[in-house]
Amino acid sequence: AGFDAVVGNVPFGQFTLFDKAYNPDKLSIHNHFIVKSLRLTKPGGIIAVLTSRWSLDAENPKAREVMAKYGSLLGAVRLPAGAHGETAGTDVVTDLLIFRRNDEGVIDPNSHLWVSAPTTTLAGEQLHVNQYFLDHPTDVIGELTSRMGRFGPEVTVTAPTKGLTVAVR
Repeated sequence: AGFDAVVGNVPFGQFTLFDKAYNPDKLSIHNHFIVKSLRLTKPGGIIAVLTSRWSLDAENPKAREVMAKYGSLLGAVRLPAGAHGETAGTDVVTDLLIFRRNDEGVIDPNSHLWVSAPTTTLAGEQLHVNQYFLDHPTDVIGELTSRMGRFGPEVTVTAPTKGLTVAVR
């Protein structure tokens, strides 16, 4: 049983849902939905989700360790701040994450390449950036930099000024 594929835009938030079956680690809602999607997908199945950059950039690797327990990260694309501004009214930096569901008991052998989010200097600020994007800068659409957020300096992505085609509906 289980799904062959899951595609979703996970809810963002800094709160936890009670879910004994799929969130015993008390992960934030966005990470909970990613892990639950992985767990409900058949081994070999594909999961493609949009999530905030915090899923990969959080200082604490716990959520990523749980994700690696159930799925292998096939790739990720970091979108520019404001990519969802017109439709969702937010300038949050989002990531498209693509996973393959692992067989039971198999941990992503490449998890060391994406579970860590080391401190990195961006525009003079010390911030946590996922190792995947440090190793794959071409998977960031725009320039990885910093800006002043509600709680101080934070990672952002400025959109490229040329070379990006935008589809309009």
